[in-house]
This record gives sequence, C-alpha cells and structure tokens, in this order.
Amino acid sequence: MGGVRQNKAMPNSKRRENLSPKNSATFSSPESGMTPKCQTVYIRTFGCQMNVRDSEIILGMLQKEGYLETESPKEADVVIFNTCSVRKHAEERAISNMGMLLKARGKKEKIFGIVGCTAQALKKDLFSRLPGLNIVCGPANIYDIPDLIKKAIKKDTQVLAVDRVKRPLLRDCSFRTDNLKAYVSIMYGCNNFCSYCIVPYVRGRQLSRPLRHIIDEVKDLASRGCREITLLGQNVNSYGQDLKGKTDFTGLLEKLNRVAGIERIRFMTSHPKDASKRLFSAMRDLSKLCKHLHLPLQSGSDKILKLMNRGYSFSDYSGLIECLRKIIPGCNITTDIIVGFPQESEADFQKTYQAMQKIRFDQAFIFKYSPRPKTKAAELEDDVPLKVKQKRNNMLLKLQKITSAVLVMLCVLFLFSGNAFAANKVFRNAEALILKDSYSQAAKECERIIARNPRAKVKAKAYYLLGICLLKEGKFDQAKKNLNQLLRRYPGSKFCQQAKAALSRSSFSVQVGCFAKEANARRLRGELINLGFQAYISKLRGEDLYRVRVGKFAGRQDARSLEQRLKTRGYPTKICQ
Repeated sequence: MGGVRQNKAMPNSKRRENLSPKNSATFSSPESGMTPKCQTVYIRTFGCQMNVRDSEIILGMLQKEGYLETESPKEADVVIFNTCSVRKHAEERAISNMGMLLKARGKKEKIFGIVGCTAQALKKDLFSRLPGLNIVCGPANIYDIPDLIKKAIKKDTQVLAVDRVKRPLLRDCSFRTDNLKAYVSIMYGCNNFCSYCIVPYVRGRQLSRPLRHIIDEVKDLASRGCREITLLGQNVNSYGQDLKGKTDFTGLLEKLNRVAGIERIRFMTSHPKDASKRLFSAMRDLSKLCKHLHLPLQSGSDKILKLMNRGYSFSDYSGLIECLRKIIPGCNITTDIIVGFPQESEADFQKTYQAMQKIRFDQAFIFKYSPRPKTKAAELEDDVPLKVKQKRNNMLLKLQKITSAVLVMLCVLFLFSGNAFAANKVFRNAEALILKDSYSQAAKECERIIARNPRAKVKAKAYYLLGICLLKEGKFDQAKKNLNQLLRRYPGSKFCQQAKAALSRSSFSVQVGCFAKEANARRLRGELINLGFQAYISKLRGEDLYRVRVGKFAGRQDARSLEQRLKTRGYPTKICQ
C-alpha cells in the first residue's frame, strides 16, 4: 500500500490557528464585474503523508495569492478536500463530508473543490454526485489550483483538471506547517501494480525527483530551523530506478546524511522486493537515520501474495527481517496487513496470523480488503464475507496489542537485568513523544523514569531529556533546575556537556503587551492562559510598566514559532531576550 494511512485531516497541532478574514487580502475579478472576497481557504486532508505534503504545497501556493488558512469551513471562501482513494471507505467519507458542506453552504459565495486521488479516480462523475462542486483536480494537476480557482470564480462554472499523466518536476513550494519537522517527497507514482492498489492509476507511473532538487530543498529546510525530515514516496527504496543509473535510494540517503543542521532522517514506505542488505547497513552506519523501517507484509500466505502481485514469498520477507535484525538489533519494524483478500481461506489467514506471531512487529496497520476500480483484484470475486473480514481484522488487532505489550515488558526485564540494550528501550515512549512535539507528555514520562529507575546512566539521560522538553515548553526556570540536577548528581555523564550548552543559551520570550496599569496586564495574561499559553507578567526594577510575556526559550527559533502562533491570533508581538 502507499504508506501508513492517516484517518484525519492534518492534526490541529500541525495546522495554523484560526485566522480572521478581516486581516486577509482580497482577490478581485474585474473581468466578470464581480469582486468576490476569496480571502480564506479551508483544506482538509484525507489519506497518507503524501497527501499531507500536497496540502502544504496547495496552501503555500494560495498564500502567495493572498489567501489565509482557516480551520472553519463555514468561514472559508474556498473549501478544498485533498482526498484518498486507496480504500472505498476513505473515498466515500470524503464525498459524504463534502456533500454535507455543500448542502449547508447558504447564500455566501464559495468555491468548493475536491483534489487528489478520488478526483483522479472519479473525474467528472463527482460533479453529478456533488451538485454545487466547482473544481475537480487530480494529483498531477495540483500546481494549477490557483488558476483553477480564478477560472471557477470568473466563469462561474465547473472546472475539471485531470488531464496530466505525469506530475511536473517543479521545485516544491517551501511552505511547511511545522518548523522543526518536514515531509519531503522524493518521487511520485508507482510501477509495482499490486493487484489491489489503485495508486498507479491515480498517481501515475514512478517519477523520481531530480537529486539536486531534493538536496536543495533539504538544505533550505535546515537553514530555516528544520531538524527532522521524512522522505516520502509510494515505494521510496525504488527511488532512482527511472533516472538511468544516476543515483539510487541508498546514495540519496548518504548525501542527505551530510546536510548540516538536519539531525534525524526517516523514510516511508518501502517495498520488500527493493529492500536490501546495503540499505540496512546504511541505516546502521548513517548517524542521522532513525532505526525504523516500515515494510508492508500484506499477507503471510504465498498464495495470497502471488494473487496480490507482491513479487516475494513469506520466506523472502522473513529472511529480510532476519537480516535487518542482525545488522540493527532492536530496529523498530512496522508493517501493513490486508485481511479478506479474494480467495483468502481460513488456512491463508492462519498463515498471516502465524507470520505476525513469528516476526513480532512493533506496530501493524491492519485493513479490510475493499475492491478498487481498474485494479486486477477488482476482476476477482470479493468472496470473503464482511463479517469474516471484521473477525479476522479484530483477531490481528488483538494479537498486535498483545505483542506490543510483551515487547514493552521485555524492555523492562532487560532494564532490570542490567542489559545495556534496555537503556535505549526505556526511553522509547519519551523519545517518540518528543518527535511528535508532545513535550509536556514527554516531560511526564521522563519524570516517571527518574522516580522509578535506579540506574545512574538512565537517570542522567532522563534529567537531560526532561530539561530539553521544558525548554521547548518555554519553562526556562524549571528546565534550568533539572539540567543543574544532572550536572550536580552525574558530573561524569556524557549528557553534561549538552546540558551546559543548553544552559549557556540566553532566554528568549515573546512580549504581547506593555501596560501602565497592572490590572490591564493581568487581564491580558488571563486571556492568554485561557488559550493555553504560558503567560506571565514581567516588571523591571525602577519602572512602572507591566510587560505581558509568553514562554522562556533557550533558542530564538522556538520563540519565533510561538510568535507566529500568537500573530495568527491577532496579537502584536516582539521577541525579547
């Protein structure tokens, strides 16, 4: 399948704050004699990370046209759904949600568009299914969206753009919704033609982006403070196969590992037929590569794998996992599984169940098969009843839940047996939360480790991570206290030097207001606290001014991120040191 699926639009933590239309630019259309106020845009994303990145590109292009993003489709002048067609349920959910918005549109002039894989799959049929829909645009046509909107406004007509077979190899828009982490598309489309998968029919054949484009994009991200990148593609480890030997995926990883400023590199999704010992060795040896591989199995039955046109047997797959674990002990391995594929017997399902028992994935994304138009599997009878699919799905979910719990238990046992490997495992939850920017939860996890773990090395790392999380939360004083605890209690720890570096940085905050009356300052502070900001009042000696500030950060970049959030709320801001 094309990647780990995301069942929601972009998470709220990754989206811009709700923006007021009164602060936005106005788009006018003098040719039509109208002046529609196309000021705000609402984008909802369905599907995989590729769609999330495409939504960023769309939003970046529209911002250049003067649009601002809003979280409310009711307030928006332009409503766009970026859709997924890998499963029928995702397709129908997007159409149903768009239908409800169209019915509730009222008298306000709006533009409604469906873009992405569903648009490419259903084309003009969407106009008949969704009366009032203005734009249908396929993935290869997304760079045309600003012009499509103008055309829909000017001519008051339906606009269909699904004609492109290949996506233009342009340098992608630099806009990102996250300052520290970014998705980077390295290729589009797919040549594998798995029998169940619609991707080659809606995203086209494999098209690798030029190496120079990718490296320049990552260097630009690093220069703007990005620290983690995730490389995206339907099958990333086949990157470069269409570039006539100029480079391959491992070569790309080696070059990106040398980009200054980038600290972590991830990638997804990989195909087992293109996974190799060379890739696994690169994952081990390249310092910035995270030790995680998402490698879809799909089924443990060779019969079903052949019907799926996957190009490998379970023995092949199992051998890859064995090789990977020899090269990178403790590597995090995740997978995709499909249950209820045509002709899947109970014996076939049991082979998948046993495969999961044998491999012990850290996480598995399990889906019930649904036929997709144009695919080879759609020609087969969908002969596994829905109830059976649901039962098998639940059995695998339960098995994976038990497997994950056992893996956590083994980590604890290794820890108290003094095994050095466990020292890394005990921080898995905390580090995962940090990578998700869930610093408050990560801080609590570090506090739990400090309270319960007797080992000095583990406590030293926990104090350091706790301090860093508190710095990211803008709690400079609390961070300073914990980092100093590390320096006093564990002076020989390897984390002491990093703690000293963090402490030596100046403290930055964001000032939101300055008042002669303390009551006014208190009122603003309360308002900010109610919105979830760490606000406080600062008063310098000898002055009768009350400054309302938010956060205390060790780095200016973190303060800038907060400043942007406050600006989108309409607050005047400045960074103070």
